[in-house]
Amino acid sequence: MTNRAHRLNLGGTNNAIGTFTTVALSASTVNYDRAGNQTVFVSSNYQDLAISGSGDKVLQGTTIANGSLTVSAGTLEVGAQILSVGGTTTISGTLNDNDNLGLNFFVGQVAVNAGGSLTTASNSTFEFRGGIRNDGTFSQTGTGNVTFSTNSPQIITGTAAIVLTGNVIINNGITVTNQNTNTVTLNGSLNGANGASTWANGANATLNYLNAAQPMATGTLTTTSPNLVIYGGAGQSVKPATYHNLTIAGSGTKTLAGNATVNNNLAVNAGTLDFGTPARTVTVGGDLSGGGTISMAGVGLAHVLNLGGTNNAIGAFTTTAASHSTV
Repeated sequence: MTNRAHRLNLGGTNNAIGTFTTVALSASTVNYDRAGNQTVFVSSNYQDLAISGSGDKVLQGTTIANGSLTVSAGTLEVGAQILSVGGTTTISGTLNDNDNLGLNFFVGQVAVNAGGSLTTASNSTFEFRGGIRNDGTFSQTGTGNVTFSTNSPQIITGTAAIVLTGNVIINNGITVTNQNTNTVTLNGSLNGANGASTWANGANATLNYLNAAQPMATGTLTTTSPNLVIYGGAGQSVKPATYHNLTIAGSGTKTLAGNATVNNNLAVNAGTLDFGTPARTVTVGGDLSGGGTISMAGVGLAHVLNLGGTNNAIGAFTTTAASHSTV
């Protein structure tokens, strides 16, 4: 399939070929369109790869689409194989990887349309180089790493929630900006490969962080745009940063790892926000609210809580005379 925008529609159940050749930029397409299950033959020479028929389309080995991947119907099953896409990936059906050995590389944007889904419940790994748009279902519930690499900035956008359970790694010098208007939930850790790695929470974005480790302990957490960061796990370390809206939720104690500024509102809805050690300063420009606990206890720890809002209330407040803390 060389030099022209050829199209090969495959309707058979079992598909294999000894040699398959295309030319880069030829825009040739191989389309699996059977209304039922099919095998996807092994090749590193696909240009555009299309899944348009119902049923499961199962990779048989390393599969490289040098152009785009389009899953308009049915389910593309990666399994224990390697899937690499050089262009954009558009999913209106399902892309599924439920094998611990699966490896998934996406150079272009991965776009999950309404009604589409990208799912995994295994330890398979994902690497993104062109960002994510989710208007459907995006659920990575296994523990495999999710890496953002090579291209910067990368944007996470869309109107539907995203769940990432594996550890999220932002490579050297990469900025990932969350512009999703729903909620991005991270169950695993969020960290950079070096100090130039950045997670930026964009305007109207919500980051629900559930891991115990401090988010972006290496690198920068930028959260100053009008947005919300939620520490919603059990025991957690709170990143020293400037937040817009900050919510403490979930059980257990959230311990400050340094001074923090909240430009708008601080809500301690559950659990305890502990100022920790050494002495910390928290400045809140808006209101303080919630039924949780703020702890500024500790001998010799002259913590400071600056409250600039009109309405301030908290479920419980603890300190000690020996701490010399100030509100």
